[in-house]
Amino acid sequence: MASYGRDRMVWLFEKAKRLRDTDIATAVEVAREALDIAERIDDREYQYECGYILGRCLNIQGDADAALDVLSQTLSIARQYFSHDKRKLTVATNTLGIVYYSMDNQELALNYYLKALQFDVKEENVKIYNNLSNIYTNNRDFIKALEYLGKGVREAELLEDEYMMAILLLNHTSPNIELGNMEVAKEKCLRALTITDGNIQTDSRFIHLRIHVLLNLCDVHIREKEYNRALNTIDEALAMAEKRSAHMSYCVGLSLKAAIYLEKDEETNALEYVNKTLEYAERYKQGREKKEILEKVIAYYEDKEAFDKAYPFLKRLKEHHKKEAILSRDENFKKIISDREKEIQLLADKNREIGEQNLLLEQFAHIISHDLKEPIRNIVSFSSLLERRLKGSLVGDGSEFLKYIIKGATAMNQNLTRLLDFTTLKKLKVSDIQSISFSKLIPRLEKKYQYAIEPFEVNISYPDMTIPMVYEHVYALLDEIISNAIQFRKPGKHCYIEVNCFQQDNKYFLSIKDYGIGIEREYRRQIFKMFNRLNRKDYNGSGVGLAICERIISIYKGEIWVDSEVGNYTTVHCSIPTLDQLPEIKKDYQAW
Repeated sequence: MASYGRDRMVWLFEKAKRLRDTDIATAVEVAREALDIAERIDDREYQYECGYILGRCLNIQGDADAALDVLSQTLSIARQYFSHDKRKLTVATNTLGIVYYSMDNQELALNYYLKALQFDVKEENVKIYNNLSNIYTNNRDFIKALEYLGKGVREAELLEDEYMMAILLLNHTSPNIELGNMEVAKEKCLRALTITDGNIQTDSRFIHLRIHVLLNLCDVHIREKEYNRALNTIDEALAMAEKRSAHMSYCVGLSLKAAIYLEKDEETNALEYVNKTLEYAERYKQGREKKEILEKVIAYYEDKEAFDKAYPFLKRLKEHHKKEAILSRDENFKKIISDREKEIQLLADKNREIGEQNLLLEQFAHIISHDLKEPIRNIVSFSSLLERRLKGSLVGDGSEFLKYIIKGATAMNQNLTRLLDFTTLKKLKVSDIQSISFSKLIPRLEKKYQYAIEPFEVNISYPDMTIPMVYEHVYALLDEIISNAIQFRKPGKHCYIEVNCFQQDNKYFLSIKDYGIGIEREYRRQIFKMFNRLNRKDYNGSGVGLAICERIISIYKGEIWVDSEVGNYTTVHCSIPTLDQLPEIKKDYQAW
């Protein structure tokens, strides 16, 4: 049965990869099912791969919030289980930057791009250079944008990567247009179209790329005032985008169509497409397109001195800035970006020195995970084989001794796994903190424990609120405590768990209460010590779970304690300070 589940997961994953450039809506459904299986069978490799595919597809489809949720978890998996794999870390980090860029949160996008670049994975650097060029183009620093595009082109040529070459040529269009180099812009765009058309039959990735090329070519036609050609080009791009549920590209096409009618001074047609663009941008959270079309229509009415007509759009733009907290595109912002880049580079140099020291710890974790666990697995496997072969022929205590060997080796393997979980807990970084919603997190845990105690049920109640923590920290915290609650439930009873959270003064208070067997008062501090297990004979476990919880809370300079009544309930309480109370991260609070 497990083998069937894995086979189906792999089949679904490959199907999602094939569909992501031709049928996004179906690709999302297929990738989500594959990820569910990966989580159910606890396959970390495919949790990462399926999460990456699903996150990219969700972003193309226009569901940026869902994409962030999936990709944040994917990056957490990469950091926790594949810290030695720079490519996985680079891809997940860079992709989160892409999502933030689509939401017009350029500061976070820049941070993620530069973090991804620090891993220095050659085949990924070309993509990151391209993404950095988009940041600078969007903030009108066209010389810097062309500088990064030049770096990307050189890398693409060395890698003989026609797909990235076409993207980089395509992205030369906007900065060259703005610098007045119309012929260069057109030539780069047509070269990109030639490469795309030459590969579209054999490589499905070029289908979506062709949509982007058409949209950029349309921009060239608009600048040349060839409006009919521009409209025809947009209609072709919109048809392709709609067919493939590429909502982000469709929104760009609507915005360009509105821009054409504004240029032609056809107010009625222009407003029709302005409103379509705004509606679509709201629905699919395309903050950048929303802001740009509002700016265009405001400029149109201000040129006509029709300030009464401009006012409603000015009001919407102000609300948008307030809601999204987006920094404006002025010289000051460009300076902030430049300073941030230098700051991150200095930090990178310091972190490189620290990283060399931490490498020994990473190697230690890797040894635990692989080199030590492998011989232990062999002991278990061959002892079990020996037990089956010699069953009935062992004399005296031989059979019982073999069972002790198998049991001891199995326990050691479990302890090494849990020790690895403890030693690889990530440190606190502001850029990794999110506003975690219990309504999204708890159902994921419920699904994990859905069949844990059949025929009985696991019921978890939770508050409708959020808590600011690193996703993998709050997930691990709740997972360990809920797992204990299920294990130490009353025999033959359903398992009821209540999660509560509230903010008071400068702290968040989180509690997880179960109605299980309870804990004697004298043991309430011991349970947080490493490998300290109570009721060893009656219950399985490594005795590391609550030690992990205490370490997580200590990372936030918080407190954790237990309140219990034997035979009735156990409540695990946690308190963590609000972020502005943590001195070492107060400076960067605005970034979060």
